[in-house]
Amino acid sequence: MMLAKQDGKRHDFVVGMTHRGTGICLHSNPVANEAAVRALEVHCAKRKYAQRTSRWFGVSVGLNAGMQFGVTLEFPWERSPTMDELTRGMKSYSSLGKAMKTVSAPWYQRNLGAVRDAPVAAA
Repeated sequence: MMLAKQDGKRHDFVVGMTHRGTGICLHSNPVANEAAVRALEVHCAKRKYAQRTSRWFGVSVGLNAGMQFGVTLEFPWERSPTMDELTRGMKSYSSLGKAMKTVSAPWYQRNLGAVRDAPVAAA
C-alpha cells in the first residue's frame, strides 16, 4: 500500500496457502474502477492456474487501507495451452510463513508502530 501511495500505481501481494487448493491476491489500487476489477480478475485467474488450485480470492485495498472490492474464482483446475503461455515466467508467490516473517521484521515493526500510535479519528 505504501508503494501505491508513493507512485499512484497498482501493486500486488500474493499468498499461496499451505492447504493446496486456495490462494489470495491482495491489490493496492489508487482507484476502484472497472479496469481495476478486471485487472484483479485476470491476475487471480493467472495465479489460480499457475498454482493449480480450485479456488482463489482477490481483495483490492485502497490507499487508506479500506477494502474496495473482492473477487472469488472457484472452479476445478484444468490444463490450458493458452493459460500455460500466459503464466509462463510468472514470479513465485509468497508463502504465508514468509509473509508473517516480513510482518515481524524489525523495520516493519518500527513503521507499524507509528501507525498503531496514530490518533484515530472519531466516526
